[in-house]
Amino acid sequence: MLAIFLQITMILMELAVALLLGALIGIERGWSARERESGERVAGVRTHALIGLFGGVAALLSEVLTP
Repeated sequence: MLAIFLQITMILMELAVALLLGALIGIERGWSARERESGERVAGVRTHALIGLFGGVAALLSEVLTP
């Protein structure tokens, strides 16, 4: 039971790190593009955070699904 809890905790921590790294990239991109008009900015914090999270999920799925 403890092993399953630790495994789930590690998975959640890895996904949280992926989400935070994506958010940091989004913050940096948003900060550098703050002078542009709202229609000229391409992607911000939410977009980069979601892409980071999806990348983390893809990495975890590849670990589980590959032999």
